[in-house]
Amino acid sequence: MTETTLYEGGVTTLYPVINPSNASNQQVSWSSSNPAVATVDDYGQVTAKSAGTAVITVTSADGNFTATCTVTVTQLVLDTEGPVDMGSGLLWASCNTGATSPEIYGTFTNWADIVPNEGWQTPTRAQFEELIAECVHSILIYNGVKGLLLTSTVNGNHLFFPMTGATNTAYNMTMGEGYFVMLWTATEEGSNVAYVAQYDGQTFTTSPAPKVSILCPMRAVKQL
Repeated sequence: MTETTLYEGGVTTLYPVINPSNASNQQVSWSSSNPAVATVDDYGQVTAKSAGTAVITVTSADGNFTATCTVTVTQLVLDTEGPVDMGSGLLWASCNTGATSPEIYGTFTNWADIVPNEGWQTPTRAQFEELIAECVHSILIYNGVKGLLLTSTVNGNHLFFPMTGATNTAYNMTMGEGYFVMLWTATEEGSNVAYVAQYDGQTFTTSPAPKVSILCPMRAVKQL
């Protein structure tokens, strides 16, 4: 790509194309014209720092050939208090249950211990899949926490989900912190399994998980 737009805290990776593809020296170096706006690491990962424009340049070690990508960074306005209307007829909580801000992980619980509160409920698998279908997603670092930003294609509103991973009590271990979003849905599959909404860094989907041995957060919803 020759240009891209990111929100502050957004992360994307640029990939160089070497011609010919079988060149013996595939080494490249990366640089940013304005690191205060966007930085780039040795692997082409760009992190948006502040509003503005930066030109990311990749230079081949063999011949010093260059290519550029113009990165425009815009300010992100994220609702951190009230419920968020994503355009599907539901209000989504702005943070996980037990959290006071979108980047805070919230309460890890097994499926059976989720307790609805004041009209709020656990979203169903279908409601999560509707949300996924009606949003574009990107990786974002918000207040120092890596997570998933969903932006509604209906009204432009945002939800941020921290990459909490989950706890497996059977093995007493945390899985996927910093790499996976995992959130309970209300949908069961048999007596021992319920669905989680899961983002693995590339795709956001729903998948079955054990009700008791897996602990993960929940993001509540209620009707408009």
